Amino acid sequence: MISDEDLLFIEPKGVGASSALVDTATRRMAAAFRQAEAIQPYYCGFHVCVCGACSGPQDFQLPNDRKIYSLCVHYLAYHPDEVPLGQLQEVEQLPFGEVEPSEQELEGIRMVQYDELPTELKRQLLRGTENKPGDLLADQPPGSSPSSP
Repeated sequence: MISDEDLLFIEPKGVGASSALVDTATRRMAAAFRQAEAIQPYYCGFHVCVCGACSGPQDFQLPNDRKIYSLCVHYLAYHPDEVPLGQLQEVEQLPFGEVEPSEQELEGIRMVQYDELPTELKRQLLRGTENKPGDLLADQPPGSSPSSP
């Protein structure tokens, strides 16, 4: 799917490059992304790129009213051959300058499994809810409790 109405709303088919291409277009998109504001409402889901990079749960509005989402920098860095030429040309003309993209802008959001969380964070999460421990995080180990996550 490629949206002609929104900027860099694409779904790459190939696994992409093994390392990020940080060129003018990537740096211009990173600068633009940092000027964008989150659009309400937030969504309950996220998009996972074919290469495993994950978006956040919301879209963003650039000051020029173009809609983007959080994998826009990632697509230019890892999937530049799948970006439509017209959209690439638009990115190259964005008036927001250039910045070096952050790791999160390049790689997307890393999804963390419950078992990867530090024990103290698990305890804090469980203390913050009056639900059963399994209601908080669906992949929590069976039989755990707030005192022994």
